Amino acid sequence: MTFDPTSHTPNAAPSARVIKVATLNVRTGTAFDGRNSWPFRTSSLARCITDLDADIIGFQEVLGFQRCWLRRMLPGYSDVGVGRSRFRRGEASPVFVNDSFASIAKSGTRWFGATPDQPGTRLQGSTLPRIATTVSLVTGGGSMFDVTCVHLDHRSEARRRESTTQLLSWLDLSTPQIVLGDFNATLDSGSVRKMLDNGFVSALDGHRPGTFHGFGKLLPAKQIDHILVTDHFRVIRASAIERSDLRPLPSDHWPVLAEVELI
Repeated sequence: MTFDPTSHTPNAAPSARVIKVATLNVRTGTAFDGRNSWPFRTSSLARCITDLDADIIGFQEVLGFQRCWLRRMLPGYSDVGVGRSRFRRGEASPVFVNDSFASIAKSGTRWFGATPDQPGTRLQGSTLPRIATTVSLVTGGGSMFDVTCVHLDHRSEARRRESTTQLLSWLDLSTPQIVLGDFNATLDSGSVRKMLDNGFVSALDGHRPGTFHGFGKLLPAKQIDHILVTDHFRVIRASAIERSDLRPLPSDHWPVLAEVELI
C-alpha cells in the first residue's frame, strides 16, 4: 500500500511537527541506459522529487553535474556531502535539507575502511570507495537529531555487514538518529539486521512495495532502500513511492518516503 506523498497526516497531534524524510538513488548520470539515460528522464525525476515535498532527502549516485541540477530543482534547500574518490569528487551521497525546516549545525563524510577520514579509502576487496554522509540538524523548535545517508557495497554482504558495524561505531546513539539510503540489502540481511539489533527500527515494515526495479525490468521490485530510525522517533507511516505514471521512469529505484515524529 502506498500513500500520497503530498497529503497531510490526520492522526498527528496538531502541535506535533511531522518530519518528512526521503531517500532516492537517482542513478548515475553517465550510465548508458538507452531511453532511460539521464538527459531523457530529468523532467520525470524533477516531478518525482518535487512531489515528495520532503524536509530532508538523502540521494545516492550523484555526480557533480547532477548535484548542480538537484540544487536548481530544490531551491531553498542546503546540501552537504562530498564525492567518494580520493579527490572528494565522483559519486556522492548528499543530504538536502529544507532551510525552512532546520539549520545545519555540522556535517561530514566518512569512508568505510581502515582510514575512514581519508578520502578514497576502500574496504578490503572492494572495487569502489563507499561513504556515509552525516548531518546534525537543529529545527526551528530547537530539536536536534542526526541524519546519515549511505550507499553500501553492491557485491558483498560481508562488506556491507562490515560497513554497518563501522557505522554504528561512528553514531552517537544517545542522540536521535536517522539512517537512510541504498543498502543494497534487504531487511533480513545480516547488514541491515546489525542496525536493527542495535536500536534502530525500519520505517518500512518489510511488506511495502520494493524499491529497486531496474527501470521496470525487475518485478517485483527488490526492497534494498531503507529509512531506519532510533526509538527517539515515532514512525507515522512510510512507503516506497511508485511513480509508474511518469515516463521515462525517474530512476531505476523508487524513492522511500517516511513521516516521523520526535517523541
